[in-house]
Amino acid sequence: MTVKSRLKKIVPIICDPYKFFRSYQKIVLLSHMRGRTSVLSHVIGGHNEISGYYEQHVEHKKKFMEEKIKINLLIDNELKAGSRYLYDKVLHSNSDPQSLILYRVIVMVREPEASIKSIIAMGKKQGSKWSDMESAVTYYKSRLSDILCLLKANPAVPFCFITTEYFVNNTEDCLNILSGFIGVKDLSPDYEVQEKTSKRFFGDTSENIRAGTVIKTKSHDDIVLDKHLLCSSNILYQDFIKQVNMLPNKV
Repeated sequence: MTVKSRLKKIVPIICDPYKFFRSYQKIVLLSHMRGRTSVLSHVIGGHNEISGYYEQHVEHKKKFMEEKIKINLLIDNELKAGSRYLYDKVLHSNSDPQSLILYRVIVMVREPEASIKSIIAMGKKQGSKWSDMESAVTYYKSRLSDILCLLKANPAVPFCFITTEYFVNNTEDCLNILSGFIGVKDLSPDYEVQEKTSKRFFGDTSENIRAGTVIKTKSHDDIVLDKHLLCSSNILYQDFIKQVNMLPNKV
């Protein structure tokens, strides 16, 4: 680490030590890519008691994870003076917490066809490996399996489970449920466009996220999925839904 990068992290702590050293409760969203997590993150992070609206890319099972998140938010001037919670979304299993005991846990998944098509479309736009159908399907299926394993490994930790479709089609009801679960009042479907909104590596890069509210998006009808891959994904998704709803710690 260079001297310049060290100073970049140290200066915000020196300038505002109270925000850095005070205690916060933590909220984590466990989900997958292209699950409409960016808009939900903006909604949650838009609340004045919650700091964080973008993916932190921090490995939650490592030491000093919370300190890294606070430094990131201080650098971006996003650690709010009145906040009680730190928020992050985790879309990849290598960043999952080992234990969920210290979190308010939200789980959100999107149905397979829309998710996989959107992952492929993102891959084509970025010129990345996600443009490959099999890679997109493998990621989606593996991610759902890993989320389920993590929930089962933490049976004493309550979690709030929603689907993307419920969030988009029944936004007010969904936000009332989330507000009660988190312990805040009046989560709003309207949010402000922030500095890192639609920036690559931090969330959704499409123009949809810049709408400033929850909207329905167009499907990627130009992408045709292999029937066998889609069928196996649907079977796994339905099994995931069934098993999650049977967990005693679901609220």
